[in-house]
Amino acid sequence: MARFIVYTYQFSPVKQFAVDFFDEESKLLMDNFANKQSLLNDLFNSKTKFVFQSYRAKYDYQLLYNKGGVIIIKLANNRHIIQEDNFNPKKLPHNPSCFVIIDNRVNVQRIYIEEKTTAFVDTQQVAGILEYTFCALLKDSHLDVRIKREYDSSEFWQIMEEYDKKIKMLRFQYFYPNLPRVSEKIDETISKISGCIGSKDTVLEFNSGSDEVLDIRKDNATINNLVEASSIMWVK
Repeated sequence: MARFIVYTYQFSPVKQFAVDFFDEESKLLMDNFANKQSLLNDLFNSKTKFVFQSYRAKYDYQLLYNKGGVIIIKLANNRHIIQEDNFNPKKLPHNPSCFVIIDNRVNVQRIYIEEKTTAFVDTQQVAGILEYTFCALLKDSHLDVRIKREYDSSEFWQIMEEYDKKIKMLRFQYFYPNLPRVSEKIDETISKISGCIGSKDTVLEFNSGSDEVLDIRKDNATINNLVEASSIMWVK
């Protein structure tokens, strides 16, 4: 049975304003950001190539489904196998693939990557290829895309239990707040100011006194909201 790892992707505008054309470029940027889902959906055509690291590596893909904001593809890796024929080893191309499901619907923005080590070392490698490709192809639309693995909040609380009364620093990191199901969990002031000033990475860090530890309780609704909205969590 196939196992999929869940990722979330979020868009952010790339602000490259020329002073003489601020109004025009600003309007274009807002229009593109409003149509970000359609622009991403349009990337899946016969001319698209998935790439990584300045186009040095290219990956073929097969489009299996693209309807109603849900896209299903198979992404192939570039490998080789050694086959021996009549005592003569031959290096042959081998392109194992994995399934990738992109739920590009409004307020969803999730990617499900098949965990298949015979194709890719890990799902993060696939996520890196997707992110690099999306950013490269959306560059002319002044859009950036960040793809991060989702973690269940229970993992956070497991760490809290393991290091109970030992944690002195807690850091939450958030990417550009464009996904309602994420931003609604963050304090309204933080979410608004991050968007207003164009912050791509917003960090909240809490530190205890030198001889103290943080009081992190599971019944604290605010902490739970931060945990659910956070894409990266660091604890010490």
